Amino acid sequence: MGKVKFNLTVVKQIPEVLIYEMDNGKPIYYSKYKSVLQGNLSSEAIMGSSILQSLIISYLSHHLINIIPKNYFVLNNELGILFSKGSWRLADIAIIEKSRITEINDKYISAPPNVVIEVDTKAALEDYDDPKDYYTLKTQQYLDFGVNKVIWIYTKTKTIEIATKKDTTQHFWSENIEFLNELNFNLEVLMQDHLS
Repeated sequence: MGKVKFNLTVVKQIPEVLIYEMDNGKPIYYSKYKSVLQGNLSSEAIMGSSILQSLIISYLSHHLINIIPKNYFVLNNELGILFSKGSWRLADIAIIEKSRITEINDKYISAPPNVVIEVDTKAALEDYDDPKDYYTLKTQQYLDFGVNKVIWIYTKTKTIEIATKKDTTQHFWSENIEFLNELNFNLEVLMQDHLS
């Protein structure tokens, strides 16, 4: 796997507000953070989702909430998942058994969700030798933490990647995607139903 390219003198000058995630004490910055440092964009301008990403997360969350058993939560809005001190990731959608959550508070979750669903990323992929390394590492960290299934939805290619500890498979938006206990979603149908 390629290494993340960081200039340590520059890292010390980057404000914390531009940190998107943390990987074992190493910051992962928001995409286009360098434009903020150059004064070309505000920090708020790089943190939001596109309308397509937002629609996918909204409609998919609504669909999941309507079909999932009552003993699960469907959590979204960049849920913070804490692996260990100095190591955390943000999830677009997380499905978790309610029994795994011992307390509802204002902190990041420290129990592994059953399923994590991601729509693209807001991470600065330009900091990686190979942008795929970001997705590979984040996925593996989720699986090592105890997440059963990681689903990546890619808007540019209209594809879906499903990763488990056993394997990783590639799919199209038009396919039925099983996410939990024989429950599924079809993103193409879901988006057509809501955008037509």
